[in-house]
Amino acid sequence: MSRKYKYRLALLLLLAFCMIPALSFAQTETQQDTVETQIYQGDVVQFTGNITINPDEQIRGDVVAMSGNIDVRGKVYGDVTAMAGNIRLHSGSLVTGDVTTFAGNIQRDDGASVAGRITSQEGITGTGDSRFSYPYHHNYDYSFGFHHLSPWGRFSGWLISLLGLLALTAAAVAVFPKNLNAMKNSMETEPL
Repeated sequence: MSRKYKYRLALLLLLAFCMIPALSFAQTETQQDTVETQIYQGDVVQFTGNITINPDEQIRGDVVAMSGNIDVRGKVYGDVTAMAGNIRLHSGSLVTGDVTTFAGNIQRDDGASVAGRITSQEGITGTGDSRFSYPYHHNYDYSFGFHHLSPWGRFSGWLISLLGLLALTAAAVAVFPKNLNAMKNSMETEPL
């Protein structure tokens, strides 16, 4: 073997030995890089306060906020409901149940996945991930067909309620006269 080939072979072996440590450092994930997912079992309920589900959190239950907002960045295996509050679904979030808000808005970023229905009285913005979406949004009117009454309608409703209360009182006097008489006598002997 000539000297020229020996130098080339030595250079090639040296290069190969130098590449071995580089390959060991080329791992995509190390123990220090992994973020442990926090898993919470059960429902999350908040009165007069906001709820934030971080990207490293999983909720295995329903999330309910009363008079507060819900900010979902992680995964919820259940329903998300806000009463008098808004719901924000960030990119990468997942909700396997329904997303519902009463007296609030739903904002859904691209990449947010919802497997159930999305219901809002106020409005829904954003499209999210259509692979997991229910095929349509629901913007319901929760008035159930009732309309606000005129002043005359309110007065007549009040009058009918008063007459019903008087009829109920007359029926009680007719059915239980002895009990009412005993109650009257005890109130006369021991007034408040």
